[in-house]
Amino acid sequence: MLLVGIALRSWQWLENYPLWIDELALANGLLRGSFAGLFDGPSDFAQIAPPGFLALEWLVSRAFPASDIALRLPSFVFSCAAIAATWSAARELVGERNAWVAAGLVALAGPLIFMGSQTKPYAADVFFSALILACALRHDRIASPGTMAWLLAAGLIAPLFSFGSVFVLAGAGSYLLLRAPRRGSALWPVLLTLASWATFALATLLLSRRLLSPRSAALMTQYWNEGFPTAEPFSLGALDWIAEKILGLLWSEMGLRGVWAFGAALVIGAVLAWRRGPALVALLLVPVVTAVVAATFYQYPFGHRVAHWAIPIFAILLAIVAAFIAHWSGRQARWLSVLPGLATLSTPLWALATNPPPYARDDVRTHMARLSAEGQPGDLLYVYWGAWHAWQRYGTRLATTLGRVHEGGCPVDYPRGYLREFDRFRGQRRLWVLFVRVRSAEEHGVLTGYLDSIGTRNASLEVAVRGVDHTARADLYLYDLSDTARHTLADAESFPIPDAIVRREVGCPSLDAMMHRADDTRVVQFF
Repeated sequence: MLLVGIALRSWQWLENYPLWIDELALANGLLRGSFAGLFDGPSDFAQIAPPGFLALEWLVSRAFPASDIALRLPSFVFSCAAIAATWSAARELVGERNAWVAAGLVALAGPLIFMGSQTKPYAADVFFSALILACALRHDRIASPGTMAWLLAAGLIAPLFSFGSVFVLAGAGSYLLLRAPRRGSALWPVLLTLASWATFALATLLLSRRLLSPRSAALMTQYWNEGFPTAEPFSLGALDWIAEKILGLLWSEMGLRGVWAFGAALVIGAVLAWRRGPALVALLLVPVVTAVVAATFYQYPFGHRVAHWAIPIFAILLAIVAAFIAHWSGRQARWLSVLPGLATLSTPLWALATNPPPYARDDVRTHMARLSAEGQPGDLLYVYWGAWHAWQRYGTRLATTLGRVHEGGCPVDYPRGYLREFDRFRGQRRLWVLFVRVRSAEEHGVLTGYLDSIGTRNASLEVAVRGVDHTARADLYLYDLSDTARHTLADAESFPIPDAIVRREVGCPSLDAMMHRADDTRVVQFF
């Protein structure tokens, strides 16, 4: 499973797609400044990441300037190591004969493959979660000064690279407290370890919080609003939200189908863990409980990629169930013992087969090559606001070749304001239009429909993204708006716009926070 997982991640990483909006906001902001500037106050573009991860990426960006594949190397290493760490943790509970099931669930998860080549800390979340579990279980089995040192070190280093590891440390701490009396061990080393973890984790979290201004924090809370429960705590609505988020992780992040069956398997896995003692249940479930509490108080969202740290826990619980069934079926015939594991991995394999890597977002490399090859002096390029970050990293060197570049803004009167902006270019013989992160297919249709009405489209380069909604695509068009006869065919004030996409509030849809510098100025202006 380790080799399969490394091969899949290598395929994704070596494809070296351009950075997408989440990565670009980090690369165009914090990573362009000084090392001291990483932590001296609010960051540009509302970016926040663990301090160790930021420092590592900053060093890589200085050693290999403008190298996307180098920026993604840390996540690639973390992602590969996460498979081995998950196997190591599962081996302590289900043995080597069944640990491959947990490792396989991590190795075959498409989103984990994707995040293994991103300039974001989510791959580190998975690795450090699995590492803490493995160190805690190994120390419980061996109980030597060496294993305690490894556990202590893992707990101190993890928060530097992973916010999610703090939840897993809560589980590991509970595990140590419950196991120490049963082993007849002294309690003071455990308390000292927990105090060290808590102090170091708190310091790193407070340092990271400096990166968000109050406005950015509010905008990010709005962006991640689905990761926070709206129902009253301890109500049926709250339980429904928890179930929805866990099942969503099984489906979208782990590639499991028939999620209700796998959700039931998680419950069975927890019961089987309880049979081994309440300490093991605390190790595996306290992290999820503390994460839900944090989400309830709007401290950290739970769900999707920010909850990737929970995937090793779910993988281990499912491996416990598979091992239990394998033990029973193996009594009937030895070859039957492998079937539960294969059945568990069958749906991730199917999800991977139907949507294999490599995965891409905002792929503008062919667009930049087209502009470089066909752009002419005197051409005008219109950069849609959602393409600003990509243009800053990959396109600014082309500005002198093209002659003029107009960086689009956010219309107060959305989306009709875009059409008024296009009217500025009437009479332009060669107008390139670069669209990235257009809010919806309907908006895209309105914008291109208006340009098609007042001009002639001479070239198109449309790059859609398999398995992802419209926002991840990138498109480049070449228009001739010099024909005055076509100018009478449409005007910005009366061009039909579907009611479904008319938006009354002010701001760039969805990604407003990523368009603000730390001083609250917008790199993309309202108009």
